Amino acid sequence: MSKRILCVDHDPKVLKMYESILGSLFSIDTALQGEEALVLMDQRGSYALVIAGMDMPGMNGVQLLSLISEKAPQTVRIMVTSHSGGRTAIQAVNKGHVFQFLTKPCAPELLISAVQAGIRQYELVTAEKELIESTLNGSIKVLTDIMVLLDPEAFGKGQKLRDYMHKLSAHLQLGDIWELDIATMLATIGQVAVPRALLKKSLTEPIENLTGQERDILDRVPQVGSELLKQIPRLVNVAQIIRYQNKNYDGSGIPVDSTSRSEIPFGSRILRVLGELVALEAKEMPTFRAIETLQRWPNLYDPVIVEAVAACFVKASPTLKGGIAAAELRVGQVLASDIVSTDGVLIMSAENKITSFALEKIKNFVELGGIREPIFVKHAK
Repeated sequence: MSKRILCVDHDPKVLKMYESILGSLFSIDTALQGEEALVLMDQRGSYALVIAGMDMPGMNGVQLLSLISEKAPQTVRIMVTSHSGGRTAIQAVNKGHVFQFLTKPCAPELLISAVQAGIRQYELVTAEKELIESTLNGSIKVLTDIMVLLDPEAFGKGQKLRDYMHKLSAHLQLGDIWELDIATMLATIGQVAVPRALLKKSLTEPIENLTGQERDILDRVPQVGSELLKQIPRLVNVAQIIRYQNKNYDGSGIPVDSTSRSEIPFGSRILRVLGELVALEAKEMPTFRAIETLQRWPNLYDPVIVEAVAACFVKASPTLKGGIAAAELRVGQVLASDIVSTDGVLIMSAENKITSFALEKIKNFVELGGIREPIFVKHAK
């Protein structure tokens, strides 16, 4: 009884028959039309199996099962029709992706057998999906653990990059961002192939002090990370995002190929902008100045994404007040930019109101390590 099935037919007598035959074996919901079935799926979640009649007014069975295959691909679909013609069967298989095709009248034992086979198929599909997801999650955890051991500082910056990506994704209403989320976490995984001494040198010395060979090694970091990740099931798109994360918007840069502008993966263009924003802030540049810098280089950074970042992180408006020191903050003020510590820790996001508790927290950060100034706040019109 743990596996729920949905029976859909415009004839109430057919639905009563389904309940009579299957009700003692399965948990059953019924619907008289396709639209009602879709509403039930929205309200109660996906079903293990759906039985749909072909000849329903309005939305027929093929149309319904086709929508269900998109909405809940793991749900097993069975079509029942009074037609024995091959055309209906072909439509059902090709458009509705049905598991089994039954004709009326259908003997009770045949119906039960078909549903039991469908439930077994559902169990196989969901078990395989759970196995893949657990394997994927385990692989990602191992990789992130390796990154922490390899370079804790770089991993910490990656966490900030991920926070920024989540904020921008919410601003852009991107929806499901699991691939971009993983790509952000593992953006520097290719550093596993870089000698530790070179990593340290790249962080502490100007790029001019690096030899040509050292620059080549660092340039290959995204490619190495991409090659590593594409070996893991379901991470092919993530690997592409990482491969092109340093590619310039005009097509120049690494990797050297003809890919440019909208051909560059969208996630890569986001990483390119946010990665540079985090790097500039690490040099104690205020967020609004860092974004102004990005805006000056439309050949390097996707201008649309840069403007989205500006709208998301700076919130510039006619009510923007001149920058102030942390000591000038007062309870009730609304932030127009993020408050960030000198070592890059996000303390408070733009659009939040200063409370007495927040003011005390900011004061503690000032005393312990400092805060990047100026801070921008809004004032009443």
